[in-house]
Amino acid sequence: MNIFFHETNSNKYSINTLTRAVEDIENLKLYFFSNYKDIKNLIKKNDVIAFSFMTHNEDDEKKLAMTIEAEHYGIRLIAGGPAITDKNTDKFVQIFDNLFIGEGEEILRDFISGKIKKIAVNNQHVDINKYGSVSEKYKRFGSIEITRGCPYGCFYCETSNIMGKIQRHKRLELIRKEIEILLRNNFKDIRFITPDLASYGSKDGITPDLKEFNRFVDMVCEIVKGRGRVFLGSFPSEIRPEHISDELCEILKGRTSSKTIIIGAQSGSDEILKKINRRHSVDDVIKAVATLVKYGFSVDVDFIFGFPFETEETLNDTKKLITLLIQKYRARIHIHYFMPLPSTPFENLTPKLLTKELRKYLSSLTSKKLAFGQWENQLGQKS
Repeated sequence: MNIFFHETNSNKYSINTLTRAVEDIENLKLYFFSNYKDIKNLIKKNDVIAFSFMTHNEDDEKKLAMTIEAEHYGIRLIAGGPAITDKNTDKFVQIFDNLFIGEGEEILRDFISGKIKKIAVNNQHVDINKYGSVSEKYKRFGSIEITRGCPYGCFYCETSNIMGKIQRHKRLELIRKEIEILLRNNFKDIRFITPDLASYGSKDGITPDLKEFNRFVDMVCEIVKGRGRVFLGSFPSEIRPEHISDELCEILKGRTSSKTIIIGAQSGSDEILKKINRRHSVDDVIKAVATLVKYGFSVDVDFIFGFPFETEETLNDTKKLITLLIQKYRARIHIHYFMPLPSTPFENLTPKLLTKELRKYLSSLTSKKLAFGQWENQLGQKS
C-alpha cells in the first residue's frame, strides 16, 4: 500500500506521529507532499491520499481532495483531524472514502490492515508511550510530544474533547531516545508539544509537580548540552499563567534557549474568563507576566476577541490589561478572533463581528509591532 500525506503548516506534527505509528508495517510506503504537482504523476490506482485538517483550512483540503479524485481513477481518499467529529460527518462523506474520528495512530493502523468501516471512531485514548513523535526511517523530525490531554476543558478549545481531560505524559527514557534521534540527524533545536509545559509529570495536570518537572528539564539539558539548543515554554507549547512561579522560573532560568515564554490570558475580564471556563483570573495573568520578566524572559500573551457575550465593559477591561502588559512589562500581544470549533461547548455560537473602532485599535497595536496574529484572516475582513 502507498499512502500520500498532504502536509500543511497545521498538521506536520500530527503527520510525524502518524508516520512513526505505522512505519513498521510491511509492504507500506509513505510519501509526503505540500504541493500536489510534486506527486501528481506518482499516484497510481489503489493508492491512498491522506488528509488531516483543522476547521480553518477544511475548505481548502476538501477542494484539493476533489481535484485529486477527478484526475485519478481508483484511488482512496481518507481524512481525519480536529475538524471532523461524529456530529459533522455529513460534510465530508461525499468527498472522502474513510473518515477517522479521534486520536489517529491506532485507527490508521487498523485501516491499513483492513479492519475499519467507512467512518471509524476511536473513543479510547492512545498510550503516547507506545508510539513516538519522530520517524528516523522517513526522516520526519520536529517537536517531541511529551504530554497529551488537558484537564481544564476551556469552552472554546478542542483539546480536552479530542484528547481527553486525563493527561498522559511520555516517560523520560522515551523522550531521551527521541532527543537522541534528533541530535544524531543534525536536528539541533529541541522543542516540545504540550498543552501546558509546567504540567509535565503532574498527576492531575492542575497541580504542577515541580520535582518531576525539574527531573525532565535536567534530563533534557544533560543530553543536549554542547550539541544543540533546548526551547521550553515557547511554540509549540505554552505555560498556563497560574503555573508561573518563582520556583518554576528558577528551574528554567539559564537552561532554556527560549527568550520568550507564551502564556494564555484570552481576556482581561474575570467575567469573560469564567464564561469561557479558563479557571484562572486576570490577577494570575499579571502576576505571571511580572514574574517571568523578573527572571529576564520576554512574554507573548494570547487574547481572543469576538466572543458573542463580549460587552463594552468587558472589552474595556481587556484593553486596560493589554495596556498594562505592554507599558509596564513590554509584553507582546498575540491576537486571535474567536472561531466556533466542532466538539466544543461553543461550537454553535456565532462570533461577534469586531467594530470598526476595535479593528482600528488592534491594527494600531499590530502596526507598532506591539501585537501580532492572524486575526484579520480569521475575521475575514480587513481593517
